[in-house]
Amino acid sequence: MGVVEWNQAGNSDLSYTPAEVGRTLRDYVDHFFGCEVCRVNFLHEYDDCGFHRCERLTTEIGSIEEWKELSLWLFEVHNGVNLRLMKERAEADHRTPTQQELTSAQWPSRNDCPSCWHTDGRFDIDVIYSFLQLTYWPDELLTADKRRDLVSVTGNAKEPHIVEETEDGIESWVFSLVGLIALSVVSWRVQRKREIQRTGKHKKADGDIFV
Repeated sequence: MGVVEWNQAGNSDLSYTPAEVGRTLRDYVDHFFGCEVCRVNFLHEYDDCGFHRCERLTTEIGSIEEWKELSLWLFEVHNGVNLRLMKERAEADHRTPTQQELTSAQWPSRNDCPSCWHTDGRFDIDVIYSFLQLTYWPDELLTADKRRDLVSVTGNAKEPHIVEETEDGIESWVFSLVGLIALSVVSWRVQRKREIQRTGKHKKADGDIFV
């Protein structure tokens, strides 16, 4: 969410592409994420261009619609984890999960965001993005009018309490924290590269794990 908000604010001197942030997020999970199963599965999804990552996370500054793809891609990856875990639990019980179970495994639920769902069980991506903005962008950064607009679109009258479980009990708030850290790291990377280009200096210490 921060990529969209930052770039949209007109910070053209230091804008971030979805691909830059996606790569930084991937490296952060690779080197620092504590859940090994989560780490391996995420790297597999990312490196194999899961959910069309290679086409969706552009390497150019682009437009707001292209910036949104990072949030939407992560949203789909997260639901992909939930669905896989549901299917694995059903397989362990030697049964096929019901459609109701598969729907319930996905976030947000119909109760959290009634407008996010089409009648045929598909998500409305435009409303989903509004819901992500309402959920993950801090209240103090939303004007009262903007918040009312988002609530009217999503049908969600209050902040949803999100406790989505993934492997080894890792909850979805961890992924939000990872995203914030990743944005900080990518900011450092971009600024460092620009300083190197400006000065022509390349210190030995620059050969770090993120490159």
